[in-house]
This record gives sequence, C-alpha cells and structure tokens, in this order.
Amino acid sequence: MKEFSFIGKPVERVDGRDKATGDAKFLRDLEIPGLLYGKILRSPYPHARILSIDTERAKKLSGVRSVITAAETPQIKFSYVPHLADKLPLAKDKVRFVGDEVVAVAALDEDTAEEALKLIDVAYEELPAVFSPEEALAREAPRIHDGETNVAMRVSRNYGNVEEGFAHCDEIFEDRFSTHRVTHCCLETRGCIASFSRSGQLTIWSTTQTPYALRNELARILGIPSSQIRVLKTHVGGGFGSRLVMDMIEPIASLLSKQTGRPVAIFNTRKEEFEYSSVRYPFTVELKTGVSKDGTLVARKAHVIMDNGAYNEKGPSTLANAAMSFVYLYRAPHVQFEGSLVYTNTLHGAAFRGFGNPQITFAMECQMDIIAERLGIDPVEIRLKNIFRSGERTDSGAVIQSAGLSECIEQAVRQSGWNRREAKKDGQHVGTGMAIMIHSGGGVRVYKYNAAEAFIKVHEDGKVNVLVGVSEHGQGATTVLAQIVAEETGVPLCDISISDTDTETNPMDLGAYASRTTYILGNTVQSGAREIREQLIETAALAVEASPRDMEIKDGMICVKGSPKHGLSVKETIRAHYAKGLPLSGRGRFVDPIPPDMNPATGYGDICPVYSFSCVVATVEVNPKTGDVKVLSLVSANDLGQVINRLGAEGQVEGALLQGLGFAVLEEVLHDRGKVLNGNFLDYKIPTSLDVCPMKTIMVEANEATGPYGAKGVGEAALVPVAPAIANAIYDAVGIRFKDLPFKKERIYERVSSFKNKTPKDGAPIAGLEERTLTE
Repeated sequence: MKEFSFIGKPVERVDGRDKATGDAKFLRDLEIPGLLYGKILRSPYPHARILSIDTERAKKLSGVRSVITAAETPQIKFSYVPHLADKLPLAKDKVRFVGDEVVAVAALDEDTAEEALKLIDVAYEELPAVFSPEEALAREAPRIHDGETNVAMRVSRNYGNVEEGFAHCDEIFEDRFSTHRVTHCCLETRGCIASFSRSGQLTIWSTTQTPYALRNELARILGIPSSQIRVLKTHVGGGFGSRLVMDMIEPIASLLSKQTGRPVAIFNTRKEEFEYSSVRYPFTVELKTGVSKDGTLVARKAHVIMDNGAYNEKGPSTLANAAMSFVYLYRAPHVQFEGSLVYTNTLHGAAFRGFGNPQITFAMECQMDIIAERLGIDPVEIRLKNIFRSGERTDSGAVIQSAGLSECIEQAVRQSGWNRREAKKDGQHVGTGMAIMIHSGGGVRVYKYNAAEAFIKVHEDGKVNVLVGVSEHGQGATTVLAQIVAEETGVPLCDISISDTDTETNPMDLGAYASRTTYILGNTVQSGAREIREQLIETAALAVEASPRDMEIKDGMICVKGSPKHGLSVKETIRAHYAKGLPLSGRGRFVDPIPPDMNPATGYGDICPVYSFSCVVATVEVNPKTGDVKVLSLVSANDLGQVINRLGAEGQVEGALLQGLGFAVLEEVLHDRGKVLNGNFLDYKIPTSLDVCPMKTIMVEANEATGPYGAKGVGEAALVPVAPAIANAIYDAVGIRFKDLPFKKERIYERVSSFKNKTPKDGAPIAGLEERTLTE
C-alpha cells in the first residue's frame, strides 16, 4: 500500500480555528449598507381560497418600504423538477398548508416588519383539507392542485417478472411499515440577503448547498437571465439536505429588493423554521418478498406511498432514489417497485440526509430479519448470501464497481459482540440487531451532468489558492480538498486556502448532495494539483540536473528518490519556477461520463458512478415497565474507499449515527390539522450529549479505482441503517416487532402492556417477552 503524507491522516479542519474563534462570517454577521428586513405573512389555514388582500394600513406604517402580494411578482411556478412546477413565491388564489406564503413586507427593522404584518387583512374561504395520503387518495377527497387526483407523480421499476417469481417461491412474506416526519434542526436557520442593482444585476448571499443550482432556480422563477445573478455562499451552520433547493424566502427577498432599490434580508426565526420549513418525507411501505428454503431471494415487490406535503420540491427525486435503493441492495431475479407521491395539506418535504433511503431501508431490513427468523437462518448469513459483490451487475443494469459490504458486515459483527447476543441475564431485556445499506458514493447522474472544474494558483511566497465550486456546510469538504492539494504538491495545509463559492468567479459545480463532494471535487482538484506537481518536479529536476522521472515530493522536499538531500524544498522550487518567468497554476477538470444506456425514467443503467456501503449493529435495553429504549452501543462499519481525512470521516459517521438514533427513537414533527404542535427544542426532542451511547466506527477501505486515491463519499451512509438496526434490536430484546417509526416510549409501553396477558396460538401462557411469539 502506498505511503501518503497527508491522505488518510486525522487532520484538523482547515476552517476550524475561524469557526471556534468567531472569525468566520455567517449570514447574520454580514454588514450590508442600507439593509432592509423582510417578513412574510403566512396562511393560518391548511387549505383555503384567498378572497381578498388589503395591505393599505401596512403600507402607511412608518418604516415600511414595500409590501408585495402575488400581483407584484412574475407569477412563475417553481419546482425542483421544472415540468412538475406547482408553487408560486406568494400564493395567488389558494393556500395549501399552514404557513403558505401570502404577503411579504420590507421595513427598516424586523420589529416594524412584524408590526406591518398585523395590519394586513386577508379574507379566506376555508376549504376541506386532507392530512394523510390515505385521506388524499380517497375518491371524494378535495383536490389540492388542479388535477384528477392528489397523486403528484408515480415511479415504477420492473425487472424480471415478479408474479412468475412468486409462483416459484417456497415462502412468501408480506409486511407493512411506516416512517414519520422529522425536521433538519440545523443550528443556523434559513436566511438570505438579496440586492438588486439599478442595472438589473441581482446579488444574493445565501446559506445554500447548491450555489449554481440556486442561481438557475432564481433565474427561472424571476424570469431573468442566470448571467444577471450572482450567488455568494456564506459560512453555513449545517445543511443535511435542507438547503439543497431554493427556499421561497430567496425570490421573495429578491423581489422586495427590486421594489425598494435596497438590499433586503429575510431570516427565519427558530419558530418559523420548525413550523413552516420542510421535513423528511413520511413513507408507507408494503413489502412482498419471496424466498427459497435456503434463504435465497427470488422475488421482491415494494408498494410505496410517500407523503409529498403541499408541494413537490424534492419529492419526485426522493421517491426515485428510494426505488434505486430498493433495487440495488439485494440480488433477486424478479424485482418490482411501485411508488406514488401524494399531495397533502401539510408541510412539504425536502431532501434530507439519506434522501429516501432511510425510509425504504427501514422496511427492507426489518423484513429481512423477519425472513431470517422464519427460515431459521442467522441474520448475518442471509444478508451475506444475497448482497451484491464487486463487479456484479444488477438486473437494472447497474455495475457495482467496488463493494466492501461483505467486509462491513463481517467487521461490524466481529467488533460488536454479535455472537454473544443470546447470553442474557434473567429479567434483562437487552437485544442486538443489525442492518445494512447501499447509497451513492459520488453523486447521481440523473441531471445528465456530473462534472466539475477547479483553478489552482500558487503564489510566489508558496501560498496556494484553490477556486472550486465546493459547498462547505460543516461536513469538512474544504479540509478534504486541501489535503488532496497538499498530497500532490507538497505544500503544507496551513498554506492552502479554498475560496468560498462565488458564482461570479468560481467554476461551476452542482453542489453538495448525494455524498458527491469527495468523489467529484476530489478528482477535480487532484487533476489540477497534478498539473502543478508536474511543473514543480520539472523545475526541481532541472535545478539538480536529474530526470523528472527520478524525482519525488516528500516531507516538504522535491528530491531524487531515495536521496532526500539531493533536491530543493517546495518553497525553493516555487521561487525557482517564478525566477524562470513562468506562472504556476493548474486547471482541474473531472467529467463523469454518462453511460449511453442509462435511463432515469426507467431506472435502468448506472444512475450513480460509485456506491458506498454500511452495516450498523445496535444493542439496546428496553424497560417494559416504562417503554424506555436505551441504546447501549452502535457499531458502524462503512465502505468509503480510501479514507482521506480519518478524523473528519469518523466525525461524519458519529454524527450520522446520532442523527439516525434521533430518527428512530426521539424525533417526530407532530401536527393537528396541519399546524405543527411541537415547534421548539423543548417539545421537539433531538439527541443531546446525554443520549450519546458508545459508538465504534470502522473504516472499510475497498479501493475505488475511479476515486481520488481510491476514495468515495461517506456523508450519508451511516445514518441509513440505524433505525432498522435498533428495530431489530428491540425485537431481540422483547420479542415484539415494531413496524412504525418512531419507537417512542409511550408506543413501546402500550404494545408491551397489551401483550403481557395474551397467549400464543397453542394456548400456553407466555413465560416472558423473549418468547418470540408476539410479533405483529
């Protein structure tokens, strides 16, 4: 194995010091001359017709500079998928959820803007509303949008012949699972500052994860060329997918700025963030799986109903990604996925770490344990029998280039004490469960574009500046890219800076999503840094009268291989290069070629360039008297290819595990007729330091030949299998199968209590909860 100087080392974050000392400038830290503050009047009803809007009193309030309704906007509908556009920045005729934007105000300060909202009179005619997909799919249900039904779109995947497959199975399993709404809980709430110049140029400071996509989305909804829009990404206090698509505050702030001729800021309060922002999409999943007696999967069928909320946003892509995850995880000759995206009068969903994968994997991995138990096969064995291996092709035409999943399973099992899980003390309700997953490790190709560029400049004093479309929002991307530049050039990390994204000056990139940054931008930056490396080696070789082929960069020196004293330091070489009158820079480019047979509409072909894998083993203790579930430990083995920053990777995995724990046992957005009931951190429970259990992270470095140094992404993988691993552990502890998330103690207590006095089918009294006869 090659020895690296910077790659694979536990490196501290290059932006860590600025963030720790407060020198890093977040959106609210910016000082923009003449800044006005915007506020939005939102609908109090889940579904209503707008009869009239009177803004005259608000306009007359001292300090108010603009009040706009839909009439003052271009009235261009928006959705992430353009042909499914269904939302205006400000509602025109109808509101569709509690929080729908109706009127916007700009004033000298936030208090005045809030006061102005109270002076606006909106007359509504309340309409019947639906709050679940089941209600929305009823024949008599009110139509939320103009359409024959409340189904926004459908996703269908068919490979083989599932009915024929089921006809040849020894056993068939049918189960129903459901997941719930959770919210992102970023430390920094959503916000933006927009400034329209007199020449029609729009500059917007944003906390986006996708600056170039935001530029194009704003151009589309405002009806102006994208070249007239400049997006400046500030430091970002967490993303998790919530900042992937344009929020309506951004076009609204832009329109207010255009009307007033002054910059306008809109910042969500924490209450607004909870009550009106997007959530993880709830799923209802019906699985039918046919197997042979030895546990080989023969036919698999999924029927998914996904709660879209009131508008499309990322719903179509999330449902399609769930279909991909279902098809790719296990080998089976006959596979069918049918999914429906259903409008309801609730908060719309959005991208959320894992992107539909946690929901579908929860169902798949719980059922896999059900199958294993019925067949008398160890859960480890049945998974190893049916997973894809490196080089194998799925029935949907995808080739799994590098797969370390089998090693992830073996390592997680070995280091978790899996084989000792049955050794329990009397009366102790402790259980262990496992789950696995597959996820994109380098972005997705559904946009028919998965490429990037980087410009790297080396200054005469040895400092290096990297211009790249990176979107750092806390995941450590800039540190990874700096390590790659350091590895190639020998320049120390402290002398490398990664410029924040500015669409006016930085090369285009699609943004931070689908665990793509390390793979796509890592390859891009490595390409540019290698150009610089070649120039430095040529200069040093000339100086010491050696062949460039005989030179190496090591420990800050460019020297003849094996002769560290026969060479120049990197800084000396840079000075010597400039002394020749030559510039020193590199242009990096990486193009992920789109396979000619790939078809996003049918799901056929390689939708992703590479895949990451994870296995989680959870150990829990259940208190039957209270319903409390205490997670005692989480062991996570992850195939991320070559680790670039070991410290950063461990942090990503641990953060994902904790977020997965919250998804499983703590978090849930509660609402009554569409109005959020727990819109604060007192009532909406997220894991704190008191909930952190011992966590073990295992890095399985299955080399990915196409990745930078063999690397691929890890940002989302570890979260995905946590909930099903905990579900399987709860079953191991008490013998009751929970198929609906979250596992809150009230639900655990109610189910356990209801089973205590029941008897199994043979009429014998139940000796204890571990009898395994109480599965529902």
